[in-house]
Amino acid sequence: MSKPGSAGGSPWTIPGRTCAIVGVIPRSASTERVPMPTIPQRIASAFAVLCGQYGDVTEMAQEGGGMRTPEDVGNVLRTEYMPMLTRLRTMPKPVIAAMNGPAVGIGASYALACDIRIAVPEAYLLEAFINIGLAPDGGVSWLLPRLAGTGVAYEMFFTGKPLQAVDAQRLGVINRLVPAEKLEDEVRELAAQLAAQPKGALAAAKRAVNHALDSSYEEALEFESYLQEAQAGSQEFIEGVQAFLAKRSKK
Repeated sequence: MSKPGSAGGSPWTIPGRTCAIVGVIPRSASTERVPMPTIPQRIASAFAVLCGQYGDVTEMAQEGGGMRTPEDVGNVLRTEYMPMLTRLRTMPKPVIAAMNGPAVGIGASYALACDIRIAVPEAYLLEAFINIGLAPDGGVSWLLPRLAGTGVAYEMFFTGKPLQAVDAQRLGVINRLVPAEKLEDEVRELAAQLAAQPKGALAAAKRAVNHALDSSYEEALEFESYLQEAQAGSQEFIEGVQAFLAKRSKK
């Protein structure tokens, strides 16, 4: 991973890659502490992904100048990108995307697969596959219409037009815009805040939203009732109620 200001690539990026996944996502990423070299060193309940680089079209070429076969292109998506993107969406931790520049192609997919996006004003999302005769990938055909609306998604897919950070924030795609010099501190503060929250409740909230995206209102209500039932029997709930009552008794 390149350090900020190094010649190897943009700050917080891996040269030739679209995003730097800070730390390693364990297969059983639930309560493990994940090392974070740039954003908080050790946090139990939040995870950060740093996005700010272009997709590498040269990955579609083979050594010697030839192109990968269509099967190779599909296999890379299924075996390399799909597992990581799915993990970001389903891991029982909040995932923060710190966008310090353009998120293009699979880089946009990583940013959109996160739960919260904090960006610098110069950042943007771009789906330019139309310019090289390819279709959207990395799950963006599912993510972008749900976050920005089908009209915005179609226009981006059909024209290769970027979605600037200010417009993305207006649409609710980006949560916050902060100056570049404050981005790391802003993400640190939010990650620390989330890490202090009850882990089970965070996981339940993420499960509820993911389930609701493909459910009817009635199905979402029922799913919430089972999640709430499980949480009502947790130590987190007992401790939370005790703390609330103790605080109220002091007033």
